[in-house]
Amino acid sequence: MFLVQPSMFSTQKKIYSGLTRRIRQTFWPNEYDDKSINYKNKNTNFYNYKKRKHRSYYVPSKRKSNCPQPPGLEHGLSVHNQVCVYVRLCILYNDDEEEINTVFYNYFPEPDPCTFRIISFCKLKNWTPICSEYAIWSPRWNIATSVDLIVEDNSDNSMILIELKTGYEGEEYDVCPTDSYMLSPLDMFPNCPLYQHQVQVMAMLIILYKDYDIKMKRCVILRTCPKSKGIMEIELNSLCMKNLEILNQIFCKQKK
Repeated sequence: MFLVQPSMFSTQKKIYSGLTRRIRQTFWPNEYDDKSINYKNKNTNFYNYKKRKHRSYYVPSKRKSNCPQPPGLEHGLSVHNQVCVYVRLCILYNDDEEEINTVFYNYFPEPDPCTFRIISFCKLKNWTPICSEYAIWSPRWNIATSVDLIVEDNSDNSMILIELKTGYEGEEYDVCPTDSYMLSPLDMFPNCPLYQHQVQVMAMLIILYKDYDIKMKRCVILRTCPKSKGIMEIELNSLCMKNLEILNQIFCKQKK
């Protein structure tokens, strides 16, 4: 749940539902119900993945991190916090790296390696951070959330929405043959972390455009992989882009 404080748009406080919770309630089948598991060969291209038991998706991976920080949810929160502080320092010190690093290391003497993978990747792509943990909400949906990172692509001065993910390496993240499918009308999406995060980004993209008149050139998921010490850039795929209006209509109807 999100408490939105009074602003120029409203004089009253208002409680909004969290986006992740709403997505989970609307589209995820009951993960504890064996009948929800679809073992049919619906996606033959995915059968080269290692088979695994049907999992409870909301439980953080127990084997995802070799970083010095605590594993699971605590690791993700730590990385998000460090990235947020770094972005604010970039803005405050006008990208003066010496000043930024001095203050940053005062805050975090031993920063998480995943934090620097994200920062280094953005520099490599020539992306300049604009804001981090940017709170957004939609009165049309009665939903609120925060955008992990928005950057400017210096090649054309366009904006890119970035969702940060810090785990689920290998077959834990991608589509698996034992995965169930999301509930209608998104029942073409496997109910795995990859597509759960894609739907999350879809919703953010819609809120920014419909409620804030902010258009993003691209939407990507940056997934750090602590075990392999790498980072992956995952674009919002064409299937998701085709279903943006469907998602918008569903949440509009729920509001009514």
